[in-house]
Amino acid sequence: MNVDLSFSQGSYGILASVGFTLLFATASLFAGAFVDRNDRRVVGVVSAAVWALATLATGLANSYPQVLAARVITGLACAFTTPAAYTWISDKSLANSLYSSAVYLGGGLASLSLLLNSSVGWRSSYFVVGTFGLISALAAWFIVEPDDAGRGVSITSTSAADPASKKMGSDSVLPLILSPLPGTIFLASFLRFAAGLTIGIWGATYFKDAFPDEASSYAVVNALIVSVCGGVSGIGGGVLADELSKRGYSRLFVPVAGSILGALTWAGVMHATSFTAAMAWLAASYLGAEVWFGPTISVLQSAVPADRGGTAQGIFTLTGAVANLAPAVLGGVLGMGGGFELGGLLEWAVVVFYVGSAGFFGKAILEEGRLSDKEE
Repeated sequence: MNVDLSFSQGSYGILASVGFTLLFATASLFAGAFVDRNDRRVVGVVSAAVWALATLATGLANSYPQVLAARVITGLACAFTTPAAYTWISDKSLANSLYSSAVYLGGGLASLSLLLNSSVGWRSSYFVVGTFGLISALAAWFIVEPDDAGRGVSITSTSAADPASKKMGSDSVLPLILSPLPGTIFLASFLRFAAGLTIGIWGATYFKDAFPDEASSYAVVNALIVSVCGGVSGIGGGVLADELSKRGYSRLFVPVAGSILGALTWAGVMHATSFTAAMAWLAASYLGAEVWFGPTISVLQSAVPADRGGTAQGIFTLTGAVANLAPAVLGGVLGMGGGFELGGLLEWAVVVFYVGSAGFFGKAILEEGRLSDKEE
């Protein structure tokens, strides 16, 4: 696609990040409130169908603006999917981790799409993915039961809720953002998303430049690492977080440890002198860092009122959308020239994001402790 439609590095960065988030970011808050009041099965199925149609449209595009428009529509549809899904799930870390592990399976399949692209071309690849999306949306309509709870009240738990948050009766998102515990979680999640998205968007480009003879091997190995190591890490993080909770410790210790391990192992990736070593460090990075998602969601959902679960999830989704600016900025810096190299920028950006997220997750643990003291 880059060759056919003449993308620059800056254009690719916008397409892969900001292009997706243009409506995704602005729609996330509205989508969360919308989900709190409507049938989540309908919301989920329709959003999946719209995403699939936008993917098919991408395969028909003949210019960069057309691809960008389809990408924006995809972002709009995806904004409604996440709050619909997560507010169905209980506040247990393992349940959230099992759901989020599908992201890693999808990431692995996305890496394998490089092979599909080599076989049938980028247009046919989009047709295959879009068709599968439509089939999945149709199957979900018949498999998922109607949402009896989705009529103004979320079914998420309110255990350990922030007492201040229970007073939030308006639809404004500001009280949620300013509430100490949820607000700190949002900041930590923003930085953690920035680290992961920067790796996801620029990692393939880096490995192609660093190990040009291993392009095909990278597609297969990266797919296995993302799907297997990422999935195992996500599920393992949920199990570990639930065990910590049973013993009276905060589940957020898991994201703190994951971010620290992510920083250390990513530095190992960037300093590896062989493809094999780089892939080994990358596997260690996914195993160590991807433990964060389930525990974070479970603590967030337990820290807000039951009827604001969708809105809180919408804000959480928004943090990920805004974090897409990080790889776009990196692409812009590279496009400016000035002697900047992708490897150096990628290493420092990812490590700084990881360390920052560990710090804010640690602060959230302190906020949990303050709330517990007030309740006692």
